[in-house]
Amino acid sequence: MSQVSFVLAVTSGVNNTGKSTLIKSLGLQELKYDVHRKLYRLKNNEQYIIQVIEYNGIPPNLELLDGVFICYDTTNRDSMDYLPDLINVFVSQHVPCLLIGLKSDLTVQRTVDPQLGHLIGNLFGVQAIEADNITLQGIQLLQKRFIQFIYSDRKILLQSQQQGMTDPIIITPPSTR
Repeated sequence: MSQVSFVLAVTSGVNNTGKSTLIKSLGLQELKYDVHRKLYRLKNNEQYIIQVIEYNGIPPNLELLDGVFICYDTTNRDSMDYLPDLINVFVSQHVPCLLIGLKSDLTVQRTVDPQLGHLIGNLFGVQAIEADNITLQGIQLLQKRFIQFIYSDRKILLQSQQQGMTDPIIITPPSTR
């Protein structure tokens, strides 16, 4: 078995934010030989093994994480309630974070202001994006950010986070449902 190259936590404060769908949309190939961990590989790099931990709240063993995607649901205002506490824990433990607003394609059902995630991210120096994992544009954004995140030097990610360098991006879906 190959050694794990990157350990990523995908977390939120509430259920049904879209974490599982996000993981599926990243374009990873699941490896079936380890029943105790969810291991994936990049389709274009068979040597790079990624362990993904899906969790509600703060996963144990933060020191084992190389990064975390903190998710919220743009159609559920309550999913924002836990973000400050979650982000604070990861930032204080020096875990690189990316704040992701999911389900942004559901514009009719939106209950979260499009700028709120970015404002919270800016407060903690964490980059924030909103995207959907339904449209081709949304999937491509998520995959691009994921690749940038896992291949980035951890020291550079943490330095940017500590200096409050954020680069907010909002993806407006081409159509509503």
